[in-house]
Amino acid sequence: MANQTNGDLGNAWLKSHSAGAGSYRLVDWAATDHIILEANPHAAVKPHIGRTVIRHTGEPAAQLLLVQKGDADIARDLNADQLKTLKGNADFTFAKANQLTSMYLGCNMSVAQFQKPEVLQALKWGDRLRCDRHEHHAECLDPLPDLPAKRLSWCNRR
Repeated sequence: MANQTNGDLGNAWLKSHSAGAGSYRLVDWAATDHIILEANPHAAVKPHIGRTVIRHTGEPAAQLLLVQKGDADIARDLNADQLKTLKGNADFTFAKANQLTSMYLGCNMSVAQFQKPEVLQALKWGDRLRCDRHEHHAECLDPLPDLPAKRLSWCNRR
């Protein structure tokens, strides 16, 4: 292999280089900081944006500030209150996508407290309240009747 070092099958080289055939090629990647992608001139599907910089910004408040100042074009992970501050501002548009999230909560049935139906019911309703309060107005479904009581519920975030 052309980029193999000490039998690593090119793994060290791939940490900072792109070997993909997609629409973009990796130009630079600094873990927990940024990724820079450029249009791949050999791609079958040519992208509309020639260069993309993805910055790691962990805190939603920092994402909001970057978008408001014009230092970022896209913010993800904003909560409902942060989104409300942008609502009505013609400089911003919102994109929504359906997302199915499944959460499983397993209970150790050898523990006496989890053998009580009231405890399992409380856990189920606690999950329902979490979903109902979610900023995207999640739709919560009760567990299917043929599922064991240990299976609680799941949310479909819109």
